[in-house]
Amino acid sequence: MELSLYNIIQAITAFQFLFIATFLFTHKKGKIVSNKLFSIFLLGKGLSVLNDFLQYYAFDFISENLPIFFDLSLALLFIYSPFLLMYTKSILIKDFQLHITFTKHLIPSFLIVLYVLFKYLVTGDSRFPLTGIETIVIITLYYIQAIIYTRSALKKLRKYRDALKEIYSSTEKLEHNWLLFLLIGYLSIWIIFFFTFIGSLITVFSTSMSEILYSFGLITLLVFSNTIVFKCLRNPELLTGIEEEKEEKEKQLPKAVNEESANRLIQFMKNEEPYLNPLLSLNDLADKLEIHPRSLSLIIKHSFNKNFFDFVNSYRIEKAKEFLSDPDNENRNILEILFDSGFNSKSVFNAVFKKQVGMTPTQYRKSQLSTKRVA
Repeated sequence: MELSLYNIIQAITAFQFLFIATFLFTHKKGKIVSNKLFSIFLLGKGLSVLNDFLQYYAFDFISENLPIFFDLSLALLFIYSPFLLMYTKSILIKDFQLHITFTKHLIPSFLIVLYVLFKYLVTGDSRFPLTGIETIVIITLYYIQAIIYTRSALKKLRKYRDALKEIYSSTEKLEHNWLLFLLIGYLSIWIIFFFTFIGSLITVFSTSMSEILYSFGLITLLVFSNTIVFKCLRNPELLTGIEEEKEEKEKQLPKAVNEESANRLIQFMKNEEPYLNPLLSLNDLADKLEIHPRSLSLIIKHSFNKNFFDFVNSYRIEKAKEFLSDPDNENRNILEILFDSGFNSKSVFNAVFKKQVGMTPTQYRKSQLSTKRVA
């Protein structure tokens, strides 16, 4: 049987997914739990793509020798999205463990298996006990599930990024932009697949157009997966998470203690200038002040209405403003000034400066120096 370009892409994609999944599952370096979760995700996707390929290349043989194989394989569709979500959580949460409660995410797959077996017993059709409408409904639910789970993973990442700003004064190396790229990529692919599927059902797309769109989705999915595996294996430190937050009521410090501690914190920031350390963390500052990190976080939040990231960077910006408005520093470039102010990223410095001051560092410098010349 002659294979089309689409079938060749299917075969290559399935092979690569299965190969990478096997490699990751047996790989002993990096964050092993994350590797295994992602390998199961890739395994599920690889088997799903392989199933699509076999429906074209070996349909008669399989349908005659392996009863209800193709209908049972629909259960695979609902497995890998939950593992993508768990993979995301394993990256973001330090010492992540997979609990037995995870099995609730696999209920849709079990239900499909039971339903297919029930229909097989009722109809006696060993090839396709499910009707065409039932198959369409299941595939539609799969796409909806994939989109929901990927959006949920994105929400987990956003929550993680917010939590970083409560702990670190410089977060750009911990924000996992690669994971954001991956999840947005997967979400886009699911959406493309979903609308291609719907379009082919209502004949908006021709068969050739549907194959082109599916091929584009497969290739993109493969590129994303290869990129993330390569990046994480090359940089294992990317898989460092933070402690999972426990749900608890936020404690309130006594007002007198809060004011006294806030004043002490202000004096320490002015006199000792700990913010000049670009790697300053909540724990570091708490150790210097000899108070609990949680108490320090509450002081910053209730006394200054800021998170740790914004609080520390507000001092850095004031330091930068001193440098920029000083005529003696007129010949120093912005990069030198941002480093001397405690920043270690030009993009973060520019963004924070513009947000706090309302203009760029260059604009601020010009306005201050021109004012001093006139005076």
